[in-house]
Amino acid sequence: MDLSGSLVEQTQALREKTAELVALAGTYGDIRTALTAIREAARLIELQARLTGQLDSKDHSQVGDTSTRELV
Repeated sequence: MDLSGSLVEQTQALREKTAELVALAGTYGDIRTALTAIREAARLIELQARLTGQLDSKDHSQVGDTSTRELV
């Protein structure tokens, strides 16, 4: 995994690695690890959106934060 580029390139590399780990965890039936990797991927997508100006950095919502959400 090459992290020598720009912040956007580094974030993209981390997203790709996370996707690989999601697939690997799914292959082995490790749901907890797969969900953790998916949550991390969502966080990285949010970070990339902020870095590229596609998401307002003043928006303080957190992707994957279920502490205030009611689970159905």
